[in-house]
Amino acid sequence: GSPTRLILEGHDWPYFHRERAGGLLRPIKVAYTTWKSPAGMAVEEALAGDPRFAFRSIRTTAAWPELRDLYHWCDVFLGFPNPQEGFYLVGLEAMAAGALFVCPDVEGNRAYCRWGENCLRVNWNDVPGYLAALEQVAAMSDGAVAAMRAAGYAVLPRHGLDEERRLFGEFLEELGA
Repeated sequence: GSPTRLILEGHDWPYFHRERAGGLLRPIKVAYTTWKSPAGMAVEEALAGDPRFAFRSIRTTAAWPELRDLYHWCDVFLGFPNPQEGFYLVGLEAMAAGALFVCPDVEGNRAYCRWGENCLRVNWNDVPGYLAALEQVAAMSDGAVAAMRAAGYAVLPRHGLDEERRLFGEFLEELGA
């Protein structure tokens, strides 16, 4: 009988924001981290020597400035979350930076992931799936890239700290009434 309200998680995504336009130049710059899975290294190894792609990764603990630099460098960010995870901030940060995001459905990222619209979906730790997603990205038209980026940018305002604060304040007022 207690009142409840779903309040979307807020994040300081403007820190990672980078406005981008247009399609993808070659090589397509692909980034990932290895904190939760080594699968990104297998993807990179499988595409070694393919002139369409260039890779960078963070394989050690990193602070926000290093992450922002990586997001700003890349065109595509490969997400490797745990098999079931909460919000998974990485995806929202990558979208804020204008990077195309490739990730499995790990439940918490459903708050902002619209697979096929603002990101590409793969199965968890499925290296062939990530390779297929990169093939799909390489074949995308400039318009499709721009549309996916725009859809990524469109979900950001729902996840700002001010929005979370506003919704939580409304809930507290409701409780006090």
